[in-house]
Formats: sequence, structure tokens, C-alpha cells
Amino acid sequence: MSRRFFWLTIATACGLTACVDNNPTEPTKVDSAPTPVVVEQAVVDANGDNWMVAGDGGVLEMVGGQDGEPNVVTGRFVLGGSVVTDAAAGTDRWILVGEGQAQAVDNNAERLKDVRTILSGETANFIVAGNNGWLVGGGAGRVQLLDSEGEPTTNEFVAVTGGNIVDGAWNGGSWLVGGNGALRSCNPAVSACASITGTIDFNDIRAITTEAEPSSQQVSAWWVFGASSAHRVSAQGFVAPAQTIDANVDIQDAVYVDGNIALGTADGRFGLWDPTTPGTPPSWQNVLGGRSVHKIEWTGTEFVILGQDGWVQRAAANGGPIDSPLQLATLQTATAARVADNRLTFVIGAIGFAEFAAADLSPLRVLTPVSQSAVRASAVGENAILLAGDDGRVQLVDDTGTAMGSGAQLSGNPDLFAASYNGESYIVAGEGGFVQVIDEAGAPQGSSQTQNGGTAINFAAWSGEFYLIGGGDTIQRLRGDGTESGGPVTMTGFTQIHDARWSGRLWLIVGEGANGNAAYATVQRDGSPGAVQEIPNFPGSAFAVEFTGLEFLVGGSGGLIQRVSGEGSTVDSPFEALNGFNIRDVFFNGSNFLVGGDFGAMRRLSPELQPLRAPIALLDQRPIRAIAWTRARGFASGLCISDDFCFQGPCVGGLTTGQCCDSACDRPCDSCFNRDTGEPDGTCAPVVAGKQPPRADGCQRESETSCGRTGECDGAGECAFFGTDIECGEAVCTSGEFTPSAQCDGMGQCGTVTVEDCAPYNSCSSAGCETSCTDDVNCVEGFACVEGECVSTDDPDMGTGGGGGGGGDDGGCTTVQTEAPSDAVLFILLGFVGLLRRRR
Repeated sequence: MSRRFFWLTIATACGLTACVDNNPTEPTKVDSAPTPVVVEQAVVDANGDNWMVAGDGGVLEMVGGQDGEPNVVTGRFVLGGSVVTDAAAGTDRWILVGEGQAQAVDNNAERLKDVRTILSGETANFIVAGNNGWLVGGGAGRVQLLDSEGEPTTNEFVAVTGGNIVDGAWNGGSWLVGGNGALRSCNPAVSACASITGTIDFNDIRAITTEAEPSSQQVSAWWVFGASSAHRVSAQGFVAPAQTIDANVDIQDAVYVDGNIALGTADGRFGLWDPTTPGTPPSWQNVLGGRSVHKIEWTGTEFVILGQDGWVQRAAANGGPIDSPLQLATLQTATAARVADNRLTFVIGAIGFAEFAAADLSPLRVLTPVSQSAVRASAVGENAILLAGDDGRVQLVDDTGTAMGSGAQLSGNPDLFAASYNGESYIVAGEGGFVQVIDEAGAPQGSSQTQNGGTAINFAAWSGEFYLIGGGDTIQRLRGDGTESGGPVTMTGFTQIHDARWSGRLWLIVGEGANGNAAYATVQRDGSPGAVQEIPNFPGSAFAVEFTGLEFLVGGSGGLIQRVSGEGSTVDSPFEALNGFNIRDVFFNGSNFLVGGDFGAMRRLSPELQPLRAPIALLDQRPIRAIAWTRARGFASGLCISDDFCFQGPCVGGLTTGQCCDSACDRPCDSCFNRDTGEPDGTCAPVVAGKQPPRADGCQRESETSCGRTGECDGAGECAFFGTDIECGEAVCTSGEFTPSAQCDGMGQCGTVTVEDCAPYNSCSSAGCETSCTDDVNCVEGFACVEGECVSTDDPDMGTGGGGGGGGDDGGCTTVQTEAPSDAVLFILLGFVGLLRRRR
């Protein structure tokens, strides 16, 4: 069968923008979602190696094996996962700012620049674009200019002493910044700032915007907004008296657009205010279901209003609301938004995350659950993947993530936390020590059992001979049919054991130690355990472990990862790999690691554990519970380090590149590697004709004259022999007999030849028998050389005078045979007769 391989991520909660506000006072989350607008990057190879990721809600996603991302990315972490306080968009980039940091990203939220330090480490409160760069302002009254690429310049200083700058705006000629009741006007290079003329009536500045579209040809005045009033500040820096906007509102943001200033309030009102008639309040519209407006963004055609807790709503250019408000999947407040490539990107400030939606706020894609309950574990079989989870539910899916049948619910409905495969059947285990064997069709096989002393089982790891199961502080070995091979063993020093992995020599089990740190221990093949060791600088718990062929990789709390040698010793110190989110699973596919965990966070790491790109979020930000490489490890192309890992054939290749072959593959010119055969890795096939065999002892080259092996393969799995164009015996002439040269028969033997008798000639050469003569001596006995040919002396044409044997006896009479006279002779005779007649 043709196989398609993927990463599988398993996940809960309402999906991206799937929570709709139908009741402003009591928000309702609905399960149905709008038809998605799919924006694909096509990295999942339908005929290649990929991943499958699954978790809460019974949903899964396919992830490209080479790229480490799904076809549709719905979110990506930015600014190293740190808090993002504001963002400003340029033509081809976004500049994100936060707690003393800034970063430039492209329209897909992918890194353009590394994270930079700004404002001497003070928190940035805003960033605003100017003609040739961006201005950032924030804590301790500091401002700093970033260039057009988003790189910090040296132009940084304190603009407001002892203050906190909350907002600023560019009017085409200079900057106006303010906070704590103070305003400063700064020159374009931000090399100097000056006080303005006049004072403002409020200390709590909410927003600063321009009165017109700023340009270098026509500078604009500014408007500075407080809770319910605003001051006009001229381009020359003169402050006009305050104008009351609406005494009953608390303004949160203000944005100038096409002659009006859009205002948003704390009680969910939105309206357009005309600065040329300052005494007239806006015509307010209720938005966000009455929730506070956090920020207003203009897309060029409409407004996007950002509210608390991830609520967003669109509004038309005339200020009228469009559709109902929706809640982002993160359920957290967005600090900025922009439209690019017909897609909306929201920056979720608290976690440094960019969440994507279609321009109309519909989701980019909708996940359909493949299981009726949250998935907690997975096991990859030869032709299917078994998912196991809550309420005793098990479900088979194929290698594209499509459900195979309706699944089954096991007796007693236990929550299942573990699954494994032994080459013939699956085993699932969970709460109360529940253990059940599942056949390859996904049906329970036999009766369930209670193991591990009745303690919940969190993992099952197959060694080639036994399963190791465990949970709580106990472990136990089981046979392939789920029956015990010895009783439970208490692991003193563990408070909870979460996972285990077999290395070919031993198991490594991981969990939480008695002192509140991640801990591990080794368990030998016979089930005897080593001492529990806690990992320094790794607080919390280890939830997952993977083996690479050389060492173990342990992941857990706070996104930390720890390397452990194959013998069970820590290597280097823990490091953070998932932006602080707990790592729930780790998987190595022979080329890269995939780590996943809470919030659906997932990241691809190189074999050297270097991040290959920023983390993304899958499963609509539901927790990832299981990651799987859908190519079964024990079958063709599955990873291995010894034959113990393989179910059908040997483990071929090196320690870190080993893979299972689908058969013994023991002919000298058979191979399980694509580089030799052109077939998929792990499939035994003949080596391409003309190539050398993969094994050094196969098809040793022999001499050409032996007609033996050429040292190459014949394309049919066997050694190639020298062909029929190779001479294996010289031509020989002996006593009038010619033996021609022999050619190889192409099957390892020298071909047979026929000896040729040269008679009637008695000589030959290396080219063959002679075919002419010059004398009788060139002919064999009984033949004479006549006119260059050897002719038998018994030939009647020879005459009486012929040499080589004379005439014969016919009873006393001798017959003489004469030749007929020629025409010339007859003419002479006739002439002579005529002369005689005349004389008479």
C-alpha cells in the first residue's frame, strides 16, 4: 500500500473565532462556525513523511514532516513569547514592542529580525509610525526612535521626567508624546523634545491622534483625549481649551480616519467624531456586547475593534457595526491587529502570540473531531494509528488522520492515558490500573485486567519482549497479551511517574520527584530499577521522554528540556524550548524533534536541539496530548537502533539513522535504502543495475577471463556477471584443426565452442582455417592444389596425368577422356579440308 506519513497533534474549548456573542450580558459560545476561508501553504506532503498531532476535544492536525507546520497556520508566537504591549504596521512588516523589547516580523508573523532591547529595558506603551521610522515610548518617560527596518537607533532619552509616556502621534513634521498630564513635542530625529505652550486639564491621557492625515507637505494639529474631553494642540505646540466629548463616557482609544476621529469607550461604545464641530458628540454604536474597547484599528476599508478577553468586532467606514462580535480562540485581549493578504492578524499581548483569521473574522479552517472524547495517547500500528482518551474511547485513524469506523467505548468507561503497540496488537491503559488489549481492527481482545496495583497507568512502553507500564510511584512489566510478568514495583523518590521510553538496552522513566523537581530513573530489561534522580534547575515535572538512538530527551514543566545519556546521566543543563508552556509530548522522526504541549504550542527542533523557527499553535490552542510519526516504528522505515525494534525484518543503518526493513532482505544485491534502489526507505528491493552492492562482502569482483562477478549488481537482486562481449579463451590452431576463441555466457561461465577441421587444407591461423593453396603440400593427403584450391584426386575432372593417385582398372580397356576441341581448332581443320578439295 502507498503510505502517507504525518505528525499528529491531539486537543478542547471553542475554536478560532468560533465563540459568537448572541447575548451581550451573557456571552454564548456555539459549536458551529462559519465556512472557513482556507489560506494554504501546502507543506503537508500527501505522499511523504509528515506528523500527526492530537489532544483535547478529540481533534487532530496533520503537520509537514519536512517543514514542521500544517497546511493552514492559525497562530504563531512572536517576540519570543514575551508580552506584546503594542504593534505598528509598515508595508511589509510589523514592529512589535513589549517589556523593553522590540522585534520586526513579516506579514506571516515570522521573524525578520532578532528581538532587540529598547528603552533601556523599560516597558513600551506604544509604537507609532512616522515618515522614516517608528517612535516608541514607555516607562520612566523614555522615548526611542527605530529606523525603517525596525532596528533601534541611538536616539533614546527621557522625554518626561518621572513620568510614564502612554501615547504619541506623528503629524508630518514632529512627534507629540504624553503621559501623566505632560506633553512634549519632539523633532523628527527624536534628538530633542520641548515642552508645549499651555496645559491640559487632565492627568490621565488616554490617546493622542492627529486632526488630519499627516504628511511632510501639510502638517496636522493633534488631539489629546482624556476620559470624556479633549484638547486640540496646534502644529506649533499651542494647547487649546478642553472640549467635552461626552460627559457620560470613558474614552479608551482614538484613531483619525478620513476627516473623523473614531472613538471607543469602556462601556462598549464606538462612534465617529468630527473634530471640526467639537461640540457635537459622536453618534454612538454599541459594540463588543458592552465590553470595554481596548484598541481601534483601521484596515483601509473598515474598522476592527479590539475588546477585552479576546472579543473583536468589525465596523463599517461610517461607524456602523458589521455582524456580531466574535471571541478569539485564545480568549485573551488583543493589543493590535492588521490586515495583510486577505487575512487578519491579531497580536495577543499577554503571551506574545499572533492569531490569524480571515478578513471577515471567519476561521481559516475548522477542525472536525475524530474522537468523541479528548485524546490522551496514541500508538502507531502497521496500517493505522490508535487514539485513546477519556471515557474509555478508542479510535483508529489512517495515516491522513481520517477516522476508520466509529471507534469503540471500553467497558466501565475508564479514562485512558496510555497506548502502545507490539507488532501484533495494541494495549491501552488508564485510571484504576485498567489494561485492555485491542486488536488491529480496533476492537477489544479478551477481558480487561487490573494491573499496577490498581494505580492509574500513565504510560506503556514496549521493549520487543515486554511492556513497561506505570503511574503514581509504581511500575510493572507485562507480557504482550497484557498479563503480568511480575508484580508492581514501588519507585521510592517519585510522587508521579508520567512516561517511559525503551532504548534497546533499558527503559528511562520520568516524572516528578519528591522535592518538586523533574526526576528520572532507569529500568533494566529484567525490570530491575535504578535509583531515582532529580534534575537540577528543572522545577515541576517531566511529562514526556524520547530516545534518539544516542540519548534521551526529557520535556516537562515550563517548556524545559533536559538531555540524558543512554546510560542515564544528565547532559548539560535544562533549556527552555516552548515559550514557557508545559511540554506534554516529544517525538523524534530520525531527522528532527517535534515538541508540543499546553495552549497547542508546538515547535520543531533540529537534531542538535536548535529551534528551527518560532513556535506555532495548533488545535485551536487546545492542549496537545500526543504527537506521532505515522510511519510505524516496528515496520518498514520505522526508526530503530537494533533488531529488537523491528517486527518484520532487520534494523539496517547506523545508530541514529537505523530503520526497520520490511523483510530479511538478505540477497547480496537487495537493499532497504532509497539511495540504492529508488524505492521508499524500509522497502526491500533490488539495487539499481550498475551500482555496487550495499554490503562489503557482496559480489566481490573477479577477473574478466573467469567470466565471474563484476563487483556490481544486475538490477534483479543478484550479482552481475561479465557479459558475452568478454573473451575468456584464445583461438588455437593444432594439426589442421581450428579452435575459435570463447566468450563469456553472461551467467558466470565461459561459453563452449566447436572445433573446426580445416580439411581439405592442412593449415590454419589464429583467424581460422586456410581457404587457398599454392602447392599440393598445402592440401591433405588425397587432395591436390589445382588453380589455388585443394581438389580431391578422386575427382573425374582431374584426368590421367593428374597427380595424387593416377587412374583405375576397368577390365583391360583403358578409357581416355579427351577434351572437346576448341572453336579455333575446328576452324583450322575445316580450312585444311577445303584446301585439299581445291587441289583435287
